[in-house]
Amino acid sequence: MASRVAGLRLTAIVFVLLVPILLLSHLTLNNLRREITQREREATGVLLANVVMPVAIGIADGSLDSAKGAAELAKGKAFAADLGMDKAYAEMTAKVASAAMAKGDKLFHLVRSINMIGTQSSLLLDTDPETTFLAQTNVQNLPELLLSFHDLHTVLQTSIATNGIDAAEIREFLFKLGGLDAAIERTRNSVVRAQASSGNSGVYDSSLELVDDIRNDIDVTLDVLGSAPEGGEWLALTMLAQQTLNAGRKYQLERAMWNQTMRRLSVLLDERRDNMRQQLYWNMGIAALCVLLGAGAALGMFRSTLRRLDHVALAKEQADAARLEAEAMADTVHKVNEEVTALNRNLADKMLRLKEAQDELVKRGRMEQLGQLTATVAHEIRNPLGAVRTSAFLLERKIRGKGLGVEAQIERINKGVTRCDDIITQLLDYSRTKQLSCRPDNLDNWLATAVEEEAQRLPAAVEITCTLGLGDLMVPFDPSRLRRAVINLMNNACEAMVGTGEDAARFTTAHPRLSLSTHREGKNVVISVSDNGPGISPENIARIREPLFTTKSFGTGLGLPAVEKILEQHGGRLAISSAVGKGSSFDIYLPIEGNGETYTEAA
Repeated sequence: MASRVAGLRLTAIVFVLLVPILLLSHLTLNNLRREITQREREATGVLLANVVMPVAIGIADGSLDSAKGAAELAKGKAFAADLGMDKAYAEMTAKVASAAMAKGDKLFHLVRSINMIGTQSSLLLDTDPETTFLAQTNVQNLPELLLSFHDLHTVLQTSIATNGIDAAEIREFLFKLGGLDAAIERTRNSVVRAQASSGNSGVYDSSLELVDDIRNDIDVTLDVLGSAPEGGEWLALTMLAQQTLNAGRKYQLERAMWNQTMRRLSVLLDERRDNMRQQLYWNMGIAALCVLLGAGAALGMFRSTLRRLDHVALAKEQADAARLEAEAMADTVHKVNEEVTALNRNLADKMLRLKEAQDELVKRGRMEQLGQLTATVAHEIRNPLGAVRTSAFLLERKIRGKGLGVEAQIERINKGVTRCDDIITQLLDYSRTKQLSCRPDNLDNWLATAVEEEAQRLPAAVEITCTLGLGDLMVPFDPSRLRRAVINLMNNACEAMVGTGEDAARFTTAHPRLSLSTHREGKNVVISVSDNGPGISPENIARIREPLFTTKSFGTGLGLPAVEKILEQHGGRLAISSAVGKGSSFDIYLPIEGNGETYTEAA
């Protein structure tokens, strides 16, 4: 029975080791699903834009009237609902269907709708550079280009219809022409950036040719106006309207460019979505394989353990039988009795060594489980601690001012909860390594603020001084992680001198002082935390860095190892010096250039 229990325990350990693998797989698969959902949302935005933009071009070139335009827009109603913009889309459709609204106003609402599609579908926020630049081209620049040209053409037609043009109309025409030129430049820049980000730059050659074709017509227009004799501007504009600025040709060029760039954008989104789905299937298969292998290993370990423990039990039974037989025959066969006794001693020695080996394995297993179970333990303990803290707070509010005399007990509850929370934090700091978030900052200003805030929570009997020697030197560090290290050292120093600070009779130092200072040493800065407490004995100095070692009646023995781990992440180190009866000094060394390693959070 005992052998089966031991085998089951080992099997349980293997299954516990599988938990981080399953959690990591779960997170990876969820991330992939979110990415796939995002690509599908972007694809929906592309489909809806492919409904709205052709309607805008049709309204502009006159191939679609209000009724036909509204009918075409109705095809995108479901896509708009998927993007959560069904109300705005319905309002825009109604404006297009209105016969009373001017064509320019309809185009304005259609262009704004295309811009909204880019935002609602997150096309403009895509992490792929080529996709982002294509989205800028299609949902921002090309619609603006269409609107700018329509405004220019409207001004041109108005001037031609009046059989004359004055200086104010020329200025308005040139202003519209400048706006169109800027829209063309923005469109070309976004296409060039998409081409630079693409692995197949040749697909953008024809699109750039179309943009340059439109741009050349603008240059010709400027040349014609510049060379027109005074009073001949109206005749020049009439010729431009029929040839260079021919609206039908420009709308045809823009429709061709829209179709090319949207096809490329659709292909990019489909390829990325298909790749993510394939990666999702692979990850699901690998996770399932890991689970199967882990279960197989657990089963094999269980069977192997049963066989070995059965052999040990059999050997023990045989030894006991031999010993009983030797005792019964002791009077007659003394020599046999001595041999059996020697055999028993030899067997007992082997059993002792086996037990020691098993104890060592159990010890190692517990240390390995510490890091993996800390997160779960912290979660399970902090939930009831939160409930206790909340209950104590509510109880304190209800009895405040009633003279029940239980304020001291409530304060003890709050201190106990805070102490448990600090122990959990130490366990988490030691067993998990969070990714650093370093940024250059004024270390002296940061340290002064941190010490001032922490001093409010330290025992009032301790005199705290802070000497800053770095000036305006900027040092890269993670403020929250380094703060935890400094506060840990300050708390250790205060506890060594005054304990909890509540009973002066138990102080180990008559005039406790805690000194913090900073200075530069070569390529490092040094934060020194010193006290005038009882000091640390040489034998304890040799072991003080070991996990779980502590000389206090409370605590976990993980505070100092956690501090060293934080400093290792920063690329620094911790130096310790102490003299019995004179005090101790803990020096934090941090590199000025910030050459610490980057760590990710362990499961």
